[in-house]
Amino acid sequence: MSFHLSILCAVWLGVSAAAAAGTAAGYVVKTDSDTVYLDQGEGSGARAGQEFTIFVTKGELQHPVTGESLGFLENPVAQGRIYQVLPKYSLGRLLASDFAKLRDVKPGQRVRLKAAAAAPPPTAPAAASSGESSRQPVWRSPALDLEAVGLTLADVDGDAKTDIVLADSSRVIAYP
Repeated sequence: MSFHLSILCAVWLGVSAAAAAGTAAGYVVKTDSDTVYLDQGEGSGARAGQEFTIFVTKGELQHPVTGESLGFLENPVAQGRIYQVLPKYSLGRLLASDFAKLRDVKPGQRVRLKAAAAAPPPTAPAAASSGESSRQPVWRSPALDLEAVGLTLADVDGDAKTDIVLADSSRVIAYP
């Protein structure tokens, strides 16, 4: 029974050795606001637009008969995309689906770059028809759980920084 449980855990959490095939693992160096700093720079093959996975290791997986190490179990923390690459490090942001997990990302956690996808063939830009734009958003915020009826920008808390204030039909919410 424990052998089957080990296999199930390995499949569910992922095994480092298999998942890391052909990709270099690095570390989260720092988090600041919505930016994650990675120790993966130009020299490690990082590219702008490349996705990454942040994970923590959870013990070694050993073969039950031979005792051979099969790698380390991994627990994914969040996924993101690199937006700037420098010689020794890169900057990224978490994907919108994982943005709420930013508080769980800590310096020292492992990070693995996903294999860079082949660039799609260039296409001619589509002509914008009446009222439609061909521009794609650079970043999209997570969905809010309210239907805004009012919006203003103001220094609500007196810290000389602009805050966002939203109002819906029953409440007013300030985002400092």
